[in-house]
Amino acid sequence: MTLSCGALQVLGHEHEHEHEYAMTEYEGAKARWCPGCGDFAVLASFYKVLEKLQLPHEKIVCVAGIGCSSRFPYFVNSHGIHFIHGRALPFAPRWLRGRADA
Repeated sequence: MTLSCGALQVLGHEHEHEHEYAMTEYEGAKARWCPGCGDFAVLASFYKVLEKLQLPHEKIVCVAGIGCSSRFPYFVNSHGIHFIHGRALPFAPRWLRGRADA
């Protein structure tokens, strides 16, 4: 699974907002993978990380490749995009570099 997220680049940031985000606020569409798929565990862990970091939705970008993992951005209440094989990881750092606040 190829997956990257801009949220992981801001560990240890100072909270700039007053709203406390709950894990359910980061959930997007209902995940529909095959029963027993490991992607469910990855998604659940990702929600926990987002809840711990308390990032506002507009500061999160999920970038995924092709395959079952490409649906990942749709399951997270954030900005998201998916690319063809091998293009997700090269694109993610460029996305961050283009943001003045990143």
